[in-house]
Amino acid sequence: MTVGEILAPLESGPPPDDVVLDVRGLRTQLSTSRGANWIQIIRDVSFTLRRNQRLAIVGESGSGKSVTALSIMRLLDKSASEITGEVWIGGEDAQAMSDRQMRRIRGRRVAMIFQDPMTSLNPVKRIGDQIVAAMRLHSDISQKDAMAEALRLLKEVQIPAPEQRLRSYPHELSGGMRQRVMIALALSMEPEVIIADEPTTALDVTVQAQVMRLLKERVESHGAATILITHDLGLVAGFAEFVLVMYAGRIVERGPIERVLLDPAHPYTAGLLASLCTLDTDPLEELPSIEGAPPRPDDVPSGCSFHPRCWMATDLCRTERPPMVEGASPDLGAAECHFAWNVVPPGAGT
Repeated sequence: MTVGEILAPLESGPPPDDVVLDVRGLRTQLSTSRGANWIQIIRDVSFTLRRNQRLAIVGESGSGKSVTALSIMRLLDKSASEITGEVWIGGEDAQAMSDRQMRRIRGRRVAMIFQDPMTSLNPVKRIGDQIVAAMRLHSDISQKDAMAEALRLLKEVQIPAPEQRLRSYPHELSGGMRQRVMIALALSMEPEVIIADEPTTALDVTVQAQVMRLLKERVESHGAATILITHDLGLVAGFAEFVLVMYAGRIVERGPIERVLLDPAHPYTAGLLASLCTLDTDPLEELPSIEGAPPRPDDVPSGCSFHPRCWMATDLCRTERPPMVEGASPDLGAAECHFAWNVVPPGAGT
């Protein structure tokens, strides 16, 4: 199966059995004034995720990664958001579901690990009670059996003294342990899809590596497809099989992780990679950076949205939105750029 077949969305109708998540033409508008001044945040995002696959969505803060995940989960305030397009979860059209039906889907078929576990866990309930409540919401398991399963899950995510931690409150745990609890919660109902939204942002480098290794081991052993959302391309190198690069609410590049890291087809991806610090980086040299900042959602430039920051931009880039250009072979992926597959890194000239 080619990368094009793996990542490209299906055209119509329910997806095949091996597809656990199919997003088609997702568009999300948000409003801070309850129905006035709608701002387009997500712009025609489409991708397909199959069973057991590991996908990363990367991009700078403000690129639309988290809003994409919240739109898929339907966790945005309904009075201040408008979502169009199709989201198929395990063969079911999530956009056609009632709120009650969607609550049954969350956790059971698709689970989410949020960026800050301290704001996701209930501060006045013990860890064990929160895991038990999640399991009993979606099944008829008894209180006793659910608590035994909660203990097993804490052991599985390698939390020390798990019997004691079951009786602990969130504030009594370190940031790394709280994130492990979130992983345990996500795994508790054996979901088909796990969305991990910046799961290591608040952790130091050592704990970050431990959590990422644990997440990869656990999702592989449970057979769940996974979406890792991050701003760090280096972080996904040891985790993801495929990657989507987002900018200004759009997917600007997609492909297998090895190809994207070694041969980026879009200038934005090349800029992100050039700014990474590696073991070979000269400590006396300044790292290249992408000048400027991502555009505000209510002020996205015409043509290619990246052109004000792009060192390769021409008049064509400023006036005409580029097409998604496929690679020389289907397994290379695609990039949305007039100069796709002919990219020079920042500082190298055009």
